[in-house]
Amino acid sequence: MLRAPSLLILALSLAVPAHAIADTKAEKAAKKKKKTKKSKKSKKAQADQDKAEMDAAVADAEAEAAAAAAEAENATPDAGADADVLKTKAQIEADAEAAEAEAAKPKPAEVEPEPIAALSAYPSVTIGKGRLVISGSTVNVNMSSGAVAKPVSLAPSIWYGVTNKLSIGVTHDGGTTSWSPRPAVRVTTIDVLAGVTETEVSGAGICVTGKDGNCSKPYNNVGADVLIGLADGKLGFAAHVGFDVLSIDEMTLGARVGALGRFALASKVALVFDPRVQIALTDREFTPDGLDVPLWVWFEPSAKVGFYVHTGFAGPFDGLGDSFNVPVGVGTSVHAGARLTLGADFQFSNLLGKGSSADGRVLGVRLAVTL
Repeated sequence: MLRAPSLLILALSLAVPAHAIADTKAEKAAKKKKKTKKSKKSKKAQADQDKAEMDAAVADAEAEAAAAAAEAENATPDAGADADVLKTKAQIEADAEAAEAEAAKPKPAEVEPEPIAALSAYPSVTIGKGRLVISGSTVNVNMSSGAVAKPVSLAPSIWYGVTNKLSIGVTHDGGTTSWSPRPAVRVTTIDVLAGVTETEVSGAGICVTGKDGNCSKPYNNVGADVLIGLADGKLGFAAHVGFDVLSIDEMTLGARVGALGRFALASKVALVFDPRVQIALTDREFTPDGLDVPLWVWFEPSAKVGFYVHTGFAGPFDGLGDSFNVPVGVGTSVHAGARLTLGADFQFSNLLGKGSSADGRVLGVRLAVTL
C-alpha cells in the first residue's frame, strides 16, 4: 500500500503531463486556426490581384482596338492597290489575253497630211455667223497723172454673218472683201444733152475733196451684196451677187452676178478670184453689160502678214476686144490683232489692157474691224 506522500507525488507527476498535453493541443489548435485564417486571406488577395490583372488586360485590349479603328478611319485608301487586291486570277488572265489580242490587231497605215492642210490655209470666204465686220476700201486716193488727190474718198463696207454660209453687206466699192481689195475711182458716163455724153470721174462712197477735187457729189453711190457659201476647204467659194445704185442723183442702177473663191495653191500661197457679170438695169445705152474677172495671188509668210499681186481684165460685152482693161496692183494686209486688220494697196487702172497707160493710178488704205 502506498503512502500518502507517494500518492501525492505520483498524482502530480501524472497531472503535469496531462496539463502539458492539454496545453500542446490547445496551442496546435490555435496555430491551425491562425494558419487557416492566413490561408484564406492569401487566397482572397490572390483572387483580387488576378481580377485586377484581368481588368487591366481588358482595358489594354479595348484601347488597342480603339486606336486601330481611329487609324483605319483616318487612313486614305489606295484605290489602285485595292483594285489589284480584289482582282481575281481569272480577271488578270482575261485582261492579259485582251491586251495580247489588241496588240495583234493590224494597225492602219499612217497618212501624212498634205503640207497645205493647215487650218490657217483654209479660211472661209464668208464672214461667219453673228460677226459684224466694218471694212472695205476705207480710203481711196487718186494718184493719176495731173490729178493727184483729186478725188479722195471714203468707201467703207459693213458686212454681217447671218449664218456661217450667208453673209450680207452694205458696200460702196463694188463688193470688195478682205481677200479682194480694189482701190478705185468711179468713172461714169452721163447724158448731158440728147446724144451728148460726158465721162465723169468721182470718188466712191463719201467724197471729201469737193467739186474742185473731182467730187461731183459728196455722196452719190451705194450697193448691197450677198455671199452664199457653197464650199469650204482647199477650194472655198461662195455665190456673190450684188445690187448697185451707181448714181443716186441719176438713179443709175446695176446688178452683179458672180462667185468669190479662194484656192490654196500651197501652205502659204492662195489664188483668189471674184469674177462677175455686170448687168445694167437702167440707162443701158450709157452703162452697157460687161464682164469683170479680177484675180489676186496671195503670199502669207506668217499668220500676221500677207502680200498680194493683183490683175485681171474687164470690159463691155459689146466690143470687148477693143476696150478691155487689164489692171495691175500690189498690196499687203497686216493682222494687228484678232479683230483688227490693216492694209495698203496700189493699183494701175489699165497698165496692160487696150490703150494701156501708167497714168491711171490709185492708192488705197484699208481698215477692217470685226465686232
